[in-house]
Amino acid sequence: MADVPDLDNVFKTLGDCMVRCGLMEDDRLIVQLSLAKAWSDPAGIWVRVEAL
Repeated sequence: MADVPDLDNVFKTLGDCMVRCGLMEDDRLIVQLSLAKAWSDPAGIWVRVEAL
């Protein structure tokens, strides 16, 4: 399967984006993570953030 990113690489990009947009100071602060990969049209990323 060409151009199918590894799930851990997808999260690395998402974590970096959440830091850049100011959602968090550093992605090392994430204490729980659940990832799933699916293909759909339209494509996108769903994020749910909860304070502890």
